[in-house]
Amino acid sequence: FLALALLGDVASADVAELPCDLFEKSGTPCVAAHSVTRLLRSNYTGPLYQVQRMERGWFRRYGGERRDIFALQDGIGAADSASQDAFCLDAKKECIISIIYD
Repeated sequence: FLALALLGDVASADVAELPCDLFEKSGTPCVAAHSVTRLLRSNYTGPLYQVQRMERGWFRRYGGERRDIFALQDGIGAADSASQDAFCLDAKKECIISIIYD
């Protein structure tokens, strides 16, 4: 019976609520949270992370062009991986995540 009750609660949850929304709704602050795969708060509109192309130098690597990666407007706020792929893979460049926004 307990499992059915829990499943009923999950099924009735608002799909637009993201992990930190749920914490804050219950009175628990969501601190030091960041993600490179999806949004954690429904009201956050900034970038999730930044990627940087790595250009090859003679003896070392040095930083190249950078691009912020935002979330898609898909209802769950998944990272726009197509934007990252276009920036890194299509340009045949090695990239690193240079900033994770908090």
